[in-house]
Amino acid sequence: MKKRATPFELGFTPLAEKEPQGMFEERLAGICILYAGKFQRSAMDVRTSRELREDMLLELGGTVAKKAKDATHFVGARLPYVEHVPSKAETEIDARIAKGDNVIKLSEKKLIEMLLPTFEESRAMLRGEVKDGIERWNRWRSRWRTLSGGFVQLPGIDLTEADLRKADLMVIPFEEAKFSNARLEGVNLYDCVFRRADLRGADLEGARCGRVDFSNADLREAKLAGAEFTGAELTGADLRGADLRGADLRYAKLAGAKLDGAKLDGARLPQGARRP
Repeated sequence: MKKRATPFELGFTPLAEKEPQGMFEERLAGICILYAGKFQRSAMDVRTSRELREDMLLELGGTVAKKAKDATHFVGARLPYVEHVPSKAETEIDARIAKGDNVIKLSEKKLIEMLLPTFEESRAMLRGEVKDGIERWNRWRSRWRTLSGGFVQLPGIDLTEADLRKADLMVIPFEEAKFSNARLEGVNLYDCVFRRADLRGADLEGARCGRVDFSNADLREAKLAGAEFTGAELTGADLRGADLRGADLRYAKLAGAKLDGAKLDGARLPQGARRP
């Protein structure tokens, strides 16, 4: 007789898609997760350490279950290419579900979606509207460090005048975001996307902008002295009045960029590019 596979709930709607029920410590209040098995790397290529799975849950107000009878949610390790054998804990959870108990089984992928900061939480951390906001943001990024940088999507976020000098911002989509007069001196923005973003007057002096997409961004009067733009996309960007003194633009794409009134003393431009 063929053994029937135990269904594994994948229909959890991430809280990031809902109105937040509270910031940080309150959001996962009442959630009690039982973990079982040896966790490896998840399908999303995320480091699934205790720090990620448990510490972040506690920080968001949830708790870690020790026994199956206490759990509201269950997450069991699923190793790729290996036939899954339910653990004792999962068997007990299945028995509870069979009796009608409201226990949710989550994949690692859905667990991660549950623990991801909401858009509102991300904005509050980066704007410093919560205690130790930037430190908390960086701690979250370190927990979800992946080969591609992370999974946060922040298009349209308003970070006007925010002090982001100590923030970990690599590999984040910021399309159409507002960064006017923000402080980004020396920040590593590798692989970020600022398409059509408002960066008027932003201070990016000495910033590392390798492979950053600034296409059609508004960078008027931005402070870009000494910034490094290796492989950056500045097609159609408005750089009028920007301070680009000493900036390295040799390998940047500047087609259609507006450079009228820009300060270019000591700037290294792409081969064949004309100074306005």
